[in-house]
Amino acid sequence: MPMPRDLTDRETTLFISFGALHYTPAMMADNLDGIPSEEIEADLKVKDSAISKAYQKGKARAQFSIDSKLLQLAQSGDLDALKAYERRIREIESTHLPPSEDVL
Repeated sequence: MPMPRDLTDRETTLFISFGALHYTPAMMADNLDGIPSEEIEADLKVKDSAISKAYQKGKARAQFSIDSKLLQLAQSGDLDALKAYERRIREIESTHLPPSEDVL
């Protein structure tokens, strides 16, 4: 298996955007010159590769933007946004955070 590739600043920015948009390797390759989808897919599987890091950063930034907007709408009284925000918080707490102890 070839070594994961280093990225130019432009490519890093593009992979952050691809992550935010949840693009597939084929969709990413269609928007890049010279990086085949098979190579992108292989690099995405390597947690510490530049492609994987940039892609994950894009996904995290997009989710942060969505969560922030949901919170803003919930605080303004939008009940649907409040329900969506509460679902999102429960999802994060149940899948990404260690169990917490109740503090009295």
